[in-house]
Amino acid sequence: MAKVKHGGGSLRDYIYNSDAAHTQKIAETYLSIFQDFRRVDRVTLPLLKTLDQLMSSGCFSKLPESERLSTAVVYSYDSLKEKP
Repeated sequence: MAKVKHGGGSLRDYIYNSDAAHTQKIAETYLSIFQDFRRVDRVTLPLLKTLDQLMSSGCFSKLPESERLSTAVVYSYDSLKEKP
């Protein structure tokens, strides 16, 4: 299996260099993928690891507090726990 060595760094750079509107679209896309594949561990676990790295590095800090991805992910996680 091929391994991407610099994919995370490239993604962080891309998001850092994007404007707030494009960053919001990226966040919404991640949320959509998470919601669509919430029961597929091979998708959600790497997605959550990537989101953790992006959020830890402040990639989404240019978004207003009310629209930050962390709120959306917490909401999705809570709704995931409630649904069988």
